[in-house]
Amino acid sequence: MRSLPTVVAALLLGGLGLIATSQTQVFSPGDAGLPMDARLVEQLDDQEATLNQRRQAETLLRAFVRGQLASFYWGQFASSLTDLGLSSDETMDVRVETQASSTRLWLTPKRGSESYVAIVHFNGSKLVRVQCRGLTPASTEQMAAVCPEGWRAFEIPAL
Repeated sequence: MRSLPTVVAALLLGGLGLIATSQTQVFSPGDAGLPMDARLVEQLDDQEATLNQRRQAETLLRAFVRGQLASFYWGQFASSLTDLGLSSDETMDVRVETQASSTRLWLTPKRGSESYVAIVHFNGSKLVRVQCRGLTPASTEQMAAVCPEGWRAFEIPAL
């Protein structure tokens, strides 16, 4: 009688093993049949793209702020990236807004939802600069040297 549970357990395990091996599909490491891996690869690709965009945006924002500080020293803010000797690639939509006492550079990458703005503002006694990062879209109607609502200011490390 003691061997009956052992025999039943062995038969059940054997049956489960047969079922499992008959339904097992073998995938190669790069096979597109793995939806979890595809999502993970896509997620990692998006994260890498975001980091590259941040790096590109920070470089352009830094150059814009420096150029506008120098331009204002010589009389007025520059009205375009070209006036500052700068350019951007096709991966971002670029918009420069210039008024008498402030200027803004809006960067909206064509991929992802994170956007950037650099603001240089003369408050009557000194130039104030702010760099912000946030989700698109943002209202362009705002105070002179303040990040759009819901956006965060950040420092750009000096080179």
